[in-house]
Amino acid sequence: MAASGAAVAKGAHPAAFGHAYHGLGEAAGKWHSARRSMHEPTTTTHGEGTRTAAPKRAVRRGALLFACMLSLRLASAASADDAQSTGARTERAPDEPSLAAIAQLEQRGDAAARRKLEAWLHEGQADALADRALEALGTLAHADSLPVLASWRDHRRVGARVAAYVALAHVKDRKVPTLLAKGLRDADPRVRGKAADLLGGAGDASSVPLLLVAFERGVNEAAGSIGRLGDAAAVTAYTSLLGKKPLEVMLVGYELFLRRGDLPAESQLAIVAALEDLGTDDVRAFFARCLRDHIAKRPPVVRAIEASYRRLAAARAKKADAQVEAKP
Repeated sequence: MAASGAAVAKGAHPAAFGHAYHGLGEAAGKWHSARRSMHEPTTTTHGEGTRTAAPKRAVRRGALLFACMLSLRLASAASADDAQSTGARTERAPDEPSLAAIAQLEQRGDAAARRKLEAWLHEGQADALADRALEALGTLAHADSLPVLASWRDHRRVGARVAAYVALAHVKDRKVPTLLAKGLRDADPRVRGKAADLLGGAGDASSVPLLLVAFERGVNEAAGSIGRLGDAAAVTAYTSLLGKKPLEVMLVGYELFLRRGDLPAESQLAIVAALEDLGTDDVRAFFARCLRDHIAKRPPVVRAIEASYRRLAAARAKKADAQVEAKP
């Protein structure tokens, strides 16, 4: 048993002895008690005679107990130290990029993990690894990652540029809307559309003039962002494109304008009037949906939509009657 204790002690980390030291005092005390028993033999009485216990047997028991406790203490301390070392190895950042390594760093989410992801992106990676690393940095959403994310807006690959803009949009920082706005001028329509949509989520109304320009130049995804962010002047500018842009696209922005409680009621009433002047079946269906889904909340606007819907429905019925009468 003493040999087993020596083996444990040989393989244990030096810190293990610090953990074991505290428990050795008890075993040592029992060892010394056993040694004292050599000079103070005990006697036991059986019937009319007496018998003296062998002192050497007590010494052997004490030595054996001391060796057992020493071995157990050292083994326990060494196991605890090994567990601590394994935990430290688990937390160590992976050295080589892989999908599993990126997922591990994303889950950790500390500064060291973020810096490792940024370093990998700075070095350049295969397409799948780069897109996943960009996604991970977007999840972590730290302002310190803005420079490396912004650098990927110029990547030759469309998917990487889109991933960079999506990651940027997750970061809460005043620089983000400006960084996103660059995407409105990208050479690829997919990037332009994604940037326009993300700007609406960023919530910066100063982006509306750029969105209006992009919308006029064919970035139809800007309609929703204009409807979310635009003010009364934006309603006027947006409505100037009615009849020039596809109606189904225009209705995306108009619905969002009508939902808002911060937009002046006069602007919402102007939207209803402009759509009624257009007078198509699609407009009538839109008004019906507005009433059914309670899109507009202000009573004057709701009443205006009801009146416009009734007039359009009556005009449609009158037209249908005229067509019937015109048949021979």
